[in-house]
Amino acid sequence: MVFSFKKIFGGVKEATTDASATTVGIDIGSASVKVVEIEETPRTVMLRTYGELQLGPYDAKPLGEIVNLPKDKRVEAVTDVIRESGVSGHSGALAMSLYSSFLTVIPVAVGPQEDITTRIPVEARKYVPLPLTDVTLDWSELPSVGENKSNLKEVLIAAIENKALAEHRELFSSIGMTGEAAEIEAFSLIRALWRQKDTTLAIIDLGAKSSKLYIVRGGMLERL
Repeated sequence: MVFSFKKIFGGVKEATTDASATTVGIDIGSASVKVVEIEETPRTVMLRTYGELQLGPYDAKPLGEIVNLPKDKRVEAVTDVIRESGVSGHSGALAMSLYSSFLTVIPVAVGPQEDITTRIPVEARKYVPLPLTDVTLDWSELPSVGENKSNLKEVLIAAIENKALAEHRELFSSIGMTGEAAEIEAFSLIRALWRQKDTTLAIIDLGAKSSKLYIVRGGMLERL
């Protein structure tokens, strides 16, 4: 699976060898493209470099304008920001916007001896606005708050359109990157901002095209 909740909430683990490793994150927004490179060593994680380029000029528009670039222009913009930022790593991930993905919390009724795994595809069909054959689906059961005596479980489901994943893989290959092709942007923010001491966290993402609010409890996305 291209994305998984185990990876999403695993955080950055301590290195098991003395060799350092770099990871590159790329976020293609509606008005700009951003890149960050971090280096993991046995003792810490360091920011090596970062950068941002406005996308307006790639579509003959002013800086800050919202654009919808064709593939060749997206590749050009990402290549430019990587070069100008001095990024040297070749392994990383692209942030997948919510426009290309679907996230929601659904109630799932599960019997005492029933495996919740078998219920997810059945219930997901009621909420995901595309056939399940057209998406890559993942899910995670949310922990109960207080005593829960009912058979209803809250489950966070995430779906990414397979077509969008294929486009991201192609772009990733075009810029010479390897690694995870895509990760939903909400989970990237959670992994970057949530800390063990946090109980409940509200994340506000103010973008050029839209703004999002995420409620995180115990490191898990609970509402958006």
